[in-house]
Amino acid sequence: MIRAAARLAAVCVVGFTSGPLAGQGRLISAHARADLTPTGGPTLVIDYTVAGDPGAATVPLVGLAFGGARFRDVLATAASLGELNVSLEARSDGRLVGGVALPAGLAAGEPFSFSLSYKIEGATERDGGLTLHRLPILAVGWPSDEALPETFTVEALVADGLTVYESFPSGMRLSGREGAAQRYRLALPVMPALVSLRTSRGSPPLNTLPRALNLLVIVLLAGFALLGWRHLRERRW
Repeated sequence: MIRAAARLAAVCVVGFTSGPLAGQGRLISAHARADLTPTGGPTLVIDYTVAGDPGAATVPLVGLAFGGARFRDVLATAASLGELNVSLEARSDGRLVGGVALPAGLAAGEPFSFSLSYKIEGATERDGGLTLHRLPILAVGWPSDEALPETFTVEALVADGLTVYESFPSGMRLSGREGAAQRYRLALPVMPALVSLRTSRGSPPLNTLPRALNLLVIVLLAGFALLGWRHLRERRW
């Protein structure tokens, strides 16, 4: 129940993306990788596969500067083509809007893959041994054909000795190791505007939001069960 609510919230966050329009295209998949081990701020790399409709010259991008985050060194590349032209404009409402130029001669509906990389500054908050990492996503503004379970995936490399005890959207799990770092993974059927995770050095705190919500659900279920038992008991007697 809690995971479903968090994923619904993620859908609402990217609700500003428009539906299919003439000259648009579709998102096929997006696979992100964030390295949280550097002290100067994480670097995010997203591998996108899209398909453009007739008349589509650019792939639209949109991002939100959550918590004062700043996008730095934005770069788009494609295999055999090298660097692609990227245009971005910061809006007064905190949005970053722009696009990646599609190569000339690309057939309508033909899948096209490119990598988008950028550094995130000012989106990490530390409180003793606890750290909040915000990862704003520069998302493709095209809708996907269907919400498959792994339309969007993100992997986060976390320094050894840290534990991820909370994430948004929920569901991020330890999936292995990579050198001296731990690899956490999350899969979603939609493109979120933000992925965040909280890490702790040592034992995680007990009073986290997911635990409080889970406790609330347990209390509500227990209350309904008690009411049902009393109702059955009254009818029996």
